[in-house]
Amino acid sequence: MNKGLHAIESASRDEIVALQTERLHWTLHHVYANVPHYKAKFDAAGVHPDDFRSLADLARFPFTTKQDLRDNYPYGMFAVPREQVVRIKIEAVSIDSTSWPLIFLALPAATSSAAFFQLITCR
Repeated sequence: MNKGLHAIESASRDEIVALQTERLHWTLHHVYANVPHYKAKFDAAGVHPDDFRSLADLARFPFTTKQDLRDNYPYGMFAVPREQVVRIKIEAVSIDSTSWPLIFLALPAATSSAAFFQLITCR
């Protein structure tokens, strides 16, 4: 590993794919178990999180549309109980020609933003 870089910064393509696959597998299971909207969409599409074994399998899963966001506004896409949310930030953004506020949530310090984004993303 190069000095000052996180291990993933110098990972091989295979290591990156393995990490992405692991994290997507966790995310799909988490939203299926905790977000009724995603459970219904996955079920309607005939897929289950266990069907995800490689990045190519992601094409079988439904994507989130603008209408999904509108239909579940403001809190319907939360994947944690609202009691665990310590702060909500609402920010107006333009979607098409309409302006819809986006909802951002913060979890307790034990699940800090940095730890959360490190958990779900891979550079």
